[in-house]
Amino acid sequence: MIFTDLIEAKEHCRVEIDTDDTLLEAYIDAAEAHVLNFLNLTEAELLGSPNDRPAPIRVAVLMIVADLYENREAQVDFDIKPNPAVERLLFPYRACLGV
Repeated sequence: MIFTDLIEAKEHCRVEIDTDDTLLEAYIDAAEAHVLNFLNLTEAELLGSPNDRPAPIRVAVLMIVADLYENREAQVDFDIKPNPAVERLLFPYRACLGV
């Protein structure tokens, strides 16, 4: 995992059981792929260990994981909107935005 791990994600989502571990790992992978795409980076371009990554990026990944975990049903009774805090946390780290 690039930015976080299962233990940190479970703590963030306040999950104490192990039955959702595989699901949470899939959400971590999806969140990290989304963040890399948004940042316009590849995994190979990142340096250091996950603990060396900027805190705003790690927090954004955790927020996405929590959103995916909390809203995993196909149908809900309310509108799901993107979390603007995620974009605000990630935007300063975007690479090669062009001219």
